[in-house]
Amino acid sequence: MNTLKIQIPEGFKVESFDEKSGTVKFAPLPKDVTERIKSIDDAVEELGENDLEVIELRKLQKAEIT
Repeated sequence: MNTLKIQIPEGFKVESFDEKSGTVKFAPLPKDVTERIKSIDDAVEELGENDLEVIELRKLQKAEIT
């Protein structure tokens, strides 16, 4: 058996390894919440437009405009 040592890229983990083809797939490591969310827009993107708090935020934003 031949051995090949590879360096896993920083911020990634091995997602899968196909022994037949030798293919290695990497997946990003989950980021800490303080790295993912830096603004209200980031929070809205994380929660989604159907989140109850996002819906309330949108109502408040509309009220400010009018």
